[in-house]
Formats: sequence, C-alpha cells, structure tokens
Amino acid sequence: MKFAVYCGSSPGKKDIYMKLGADLGSSLVAKNIGLVYGGGRLGLMGAVANSVIEGGGDIVGVVPEFFEGPMHRLSVGENIIVPDFYERKRLMFEMSNAFIALPGGIGTMDEITDILVGYHIGKHTKPIGLLNIEGYYDYFIKWADHAIECGFLDERSKQALIVSDNVNTLIEELCRRISTSED
Repeated sequence: MKFAVYCGSSPGKKDIYMKLGADLGSSLVAKNIGLVYGGGRLGLMGAVANSVIEGGGDIVGVVPEFFEGPMHRLSVGENIIVPDFYERKRLMFEMSNAFIALPGGIGTMDEITDILVGYHIGKHTKPIGLLNIEGYYDYFIKWADHAIECGFLDERSKQALIVSDNVNTLIEELCRRISTSED
C-alpha cells in the first residue's frame, strides 16, 4: 500500500509543521505504508521523506525534470523523473491508494483539489485526508461549506475529505476506507 503525500517544500513558520512531517513519515513506516511524494529534500517534503528513509520505509519521489537536481533527488529510494507537473500528478495518483495533504502552498492546494475533483466527477473513490494541524485547513473546509450552500459542491464530495489533526487517526481512517472500498 502507498500513500501520496502533498505538502510544502518550505518548512513554514511554525516548528509544529516540520514535526508533523517527521511524525507522518514515521507513522507510515510503522504501518508498512509506502510514500509517494514530489521528491523534494527541503521543507515538509524533506521532513516526511527523511523520516521514511530513517525508518527504512518504501519511498518513491516523482520529480518534474525542470526540478531535477541535488535539491530534489534523494540518494535512496526510487526517483522517477517526469516531463512536467501534469505527469507528476497523474503518476502519483496511479501509484497511490490514498492521499494526504499537510500544510503547503498553492502547489499543495492544486494537487489535493485535483484529487478531490477526480472524486467529485466519479473517476475514483480513493480516500483523501487533510492533516489539519492548528486549523491550517479550516478556511478550505469553510470554503467547501460555502460552495455547498451556494449549490456548487455536493455534500458527498465534502464528505470524501477525512479531516484530522492527529497523524495516526488520519492514517487509520484512510486505511479503513481503503479496505471498505475494496470489499
């Protein structure tokens, strides 16, 4: 089993973000879940990846060729170089059983909303998790509620989002939904 993790390539302004990334990586390894991610060595991406590497877990970095270089290439694990972001998103989707978004910027939002769109239009039923540490995704959740009120989003699509501020709770619920969808 593999989870795609979307997150910032910077550390953010709060120490809790980097700790969260490291905790997520350790928890994935402990549960024998492989990591599929954007291949970066910096910021939250690096925190998650380094934790998986230190724990001896399975890791795949998917890197657009214009980012390929020492800052985006790991010395261990599998590195897949792709032509662009579109191919990166497609390949990460295909390789993953579930998705987790940690805090991040516009790239993280692009990736996780792309996954949510696929769910919304019925292209997949893979579970989607938001690690909502210190309310990071509260405004996104409020936006979804507003979109439902205005008739632009259905409740089913919002319910696809598993939101938790606890790494292990989120992973357990994602795994539960994977096993439910496979039954």
